[in-house]
Amino acid sequence: MMDVQRAIWHYTDNQDVTGIALAMVQAADTNYLGYDPLTGAVFAVICQREAASGEGVQNSIIEITRLFGLSPGYWKHNVKVYNGGPGSYSGTPLHESDETMEGYAEAILAAHQAEITSEDPDVDTVEEFLTWANIRFQDNAFKKGTPSWLELANWFNEAAGRSPYVDTD
Repeated sequence: MMDVQRAIWHYTDNQDVTGIALAMVQAADTNYLGYDPLTGAVFAVICQREAASGEGVQNSIIEITRLFGLSPGYWKHNVKVYNGGPGSYSGTPLHESDETMEGYAEAILAAHQAEITSEDPDVDTVEEFLTWANIRFQDNAFKKGTPSWLELANWFNEAAGRSPYVDTD
């Protein structure tokens, strides 16, 4: 615990560190471009404000509990791969597989079955849902249809424990 605290103080208070804390700082400094906080590590934001001369400041650390939502393009690609499309599953950030896609589909069916069957009453199984989702993602008319690509992507984000993706266009 104190090694983590010292590593944080290195960045917030410019303190010198040794031992395990130094190893953490060196790893963070040299691997920040390859760091993947989505594979089980804790993701946090350190909030600092500048202090007036002689004023003490308490820094804050905010732990991120929800991961950012992934785009419709991310989910479109992985649903297409599941259905035999070209390419391979995305390796970053989630390392998808047939098993993860089926798990998401199961959760989506449990949460959105009524919406899905109102669109297509024959979608009852995980495989049928993933086929249905693939067709929707490939059909440009569904970009703005019901469900839209964004809504479908956010069903996957919800199933993956992520926040909704917000389209900024």
